[in-house]
Amino acid sequence: MQVEIVRGLRALERLEPDWWRLFRSARAPTPFQSPAWLLPWCRHLGRGEPLAIAIRDGGELVALAPFSIDEEDGARVLRPLGEGVTDICDALLASARDRDLAETLLGALAGLSGWERCEWSGIPHDSHLIAAAKPWRPSCSEEVAPVLPLARGAREVTQAVPRGMAENIEACRKRAEKFGPLSFQAASGPDCGSFLDVLFALHAARWASSGEAGVLAHPAVQAFHREALPELIGAGLARIHLVRIGERVAAAHYGLAAGRAHFYYIGGYDPGLRAAGPGNLAVAHAIGRALAEEAQAFQFLRGDEPYKRRWGAQPIALVTLSFTPLAMRPGNPRAAAPVPANACRRADPT
Repeated sequence: MQVEIVRGLRALERLEPDWWRLFRSARAPTPFQSPAWLLPWCRHLGRGEPLAIAIRDGGELVALAPFSIDEEDGARVLRPLGEGVTDICDALLASARDRDLAETLLGALAGLSGWERCEWSGIPHDSHLIAAAKPWRPSCSEEVAPVLPLARGAREVTQAVPRGMAENIEACRKRAEKFGPLSFQAASGPDCGSFLDVLFALHAARWASSGEAGVLAHPAVQAFHREALPELIGAGLARIHLVRIGERVAAAHYGLAAGRAHFYYIGGYDPGLRAAGPGNLAVAHAIGRALAEEAQAFQFLRGDEPYKRRWGAQPIALVTLSFTPLAMRPGNPRAAAPVPANACRRADPT
């Protein structure tokens, strides 16, 4: 196997065709690991120099771990690409040999010069990176990313969620229909720009009621999503829809999907229609779509907000591994300082 260090945005862009081939062959990849997500992140939100550790076997790309390196408090810090708007930051590993590739990748990281601290957040609890990292004794921290398992045989949302939530969904439908006919509108590539306009406005209105701006307010974040979403839709990785009550848009749902998993990324709802529970109706529709596509899990992503438990989601850990070059010497008893969880609050869809 050959290890390459790919430096700079242009070099990452040239890697895109091989990156997509690896993405399609990896074990349980997420949209957050795709070039459709990470290249727009580099262009709009990235700081410092982007680089990637790439492993090839006979010319075929079989592993990829993209990072950015930046000055923080006088130290050069290595972080996964996408941090800040990305929940899952695992490496992409060819599924047939992911354990060996994880060890090779971390060995390449240990030999990479020019960094003083690595803070690798968003690693799933079952990633091979965690076991492969043990010889280097990294410090670890965890944050919760709840997941709703979707049982085989469930056809309706009310069969997939706890009884109390199933009853709540039906009550929301009845309340909504008092305001006007209830409908759901899927958005596609040509109209994703108008979908984002609605989402940004609803998200801002929801957080304005709490005296806050919300995580979608910054122009650079909006520019990132305006570039990323059409690419995600084109690759079959986005699941977006609006909830309408009568002629009024009541909620917007920004979801993602890959393989057997669907992901609730973010949403917004009209505070004036809160009594009808449009956020709950948006999530229920998304879970119904996941069931129709025979998904095995509906992931609520980072954050342990109570509303996720009401949907029946179970706590699953995302891990942050923190290294220093010294700590990555095998057998060295020293480890890097713990990294605090980088929580990203989502709007409660009630």
